[in-house]
Amino acid sequence: MDKKTILIFKVCAAALWANEKMGKQERDYVGNLIERFAEDEKGKNLLRKLQTQDINLKVLESEIEDLSKDDKQFIFEECFGIITSDKVLDIPDIKFLKDLKKVCGIENRYYRNRIKEARIYKGVKIKRNLKIFVAIGMVIWIAILFLPRSFSKKDFKELLRENIKKESVNINVLSEWDITGRKKLSAGEIYASMRKSVVTVYVKEGDKRVSQGTGSIIGEGENDYYILTNKHVIESRKSKIKEPQNYEIKLYTGARFDARLDFYSRKRDLALLRARIPEEYVGIIKISPKKYQNVGDRVYSLGTPIGMTNTFTEGIISALRDEYIQTDATIFFGNSGGPLINEYAELIGIVTQSFLFKDYSFAIYSDKITDLLKEKEEFKEEEQKEEKEKTKS
Repeated sequence: MDKKTILIFKVCAAALWANEKMGKQERDYVGNLIERFAEDEKGKNLLRKLQTQDINLKVLESEIEDLSKDDKQFIFEECFGIITSDKVLDIPDIKFLKDLKKVCGIENRYYRNRIKEARIYKGVKIKRNLKIFVAIGMVIWIAILFLPRSFSKKDFKELLRENIKKESVNINVLSEWDITGRKKLSAGEIYASMRKSVVTVYVKEGDKRVSQGTGSIIGEGENDYYILTNKHVIESRKSKIKEPQNYEIKLYTGARFDARLDFYSRKRDLALLRARIPEEYVGIIKISPKKYQNVGDRVYSLGTPIGMTNTFTEGIISALRDEYIQTDATIFFGNSGGPLINEYAELIGIVTQSFLFKDYSFAIYSDKITDLLKEKEEFKEEEQKEEKEKTKS
């Protein structure tokens, strides 16, 4: 057994004893690790001995720093799995994860998302010290009373009033007539036909890029093309859409164009940008509704995971949930807002959630695009009514 494998297991053992106790779920998780890491009985016995030792993370820090970025990410995910396996995060657990996050160079945003995912999808509960909880509650209460409120309904309306374009967006949603006689395409053909329809989305504060994701060109207006992405993609980490942001899109050719926020949903993780792009660079994606999808169908994702543009992966539809398509296609942070594509090069979903080292990710059904556009029309109608009332008064 090599030194790197032993080091990784030592860190996992340190995670195991982070709160000085080990439950059944944690024992089972580590038992599974031993089976994965050790090739023979000798190796298993070695890891079992390490499992019972009191190993401190501080002692291992210098060795961890010499590992590659991928190995550090792997260590963090395995330790996170161990600590959350009993579905409880107490103060020692959280302290260990924060220390490990720092040693492994894990970004704060990624760490917060993992905690959020564990709470929502694994049912993990956070146990806090009551005194600390009361103190934090008091601070929040004081803030609510005395600090200015932001992102109210009024803020939302003012922001969209400044940005929304009154024209309708022309999109191509497939009907029952359209699906007859379609021919399935190879992966290479799908990639070639989709490249013009998919863009990288950058959120900028001044000239500085603060976040990025992926978008799909879904339609056109009189002069602009409309790009669909996630709402969480276009949110600046600092301002959370409280003020208009600067946006930039990058095409598959590398060409870049300024974009504007046109609309975002108050109900779903969806947003519309618009940009003026030369026609020869653009391909408008076809939209295939939920009723034409089946579990087991082959699907593809095209996007910009962790900054790697034009990344193309494949998988299948693992399940059709009430609100989401579940897929095992490889998807990572940066794919958010990008398309989930079927074998006919049609948009069937908008990628919204991914889980590192897990064989499942989620995409919003393409049907919700029409709901988003209806929501936009309703907003415009509300604005027109308000304007008429103002003129009357």
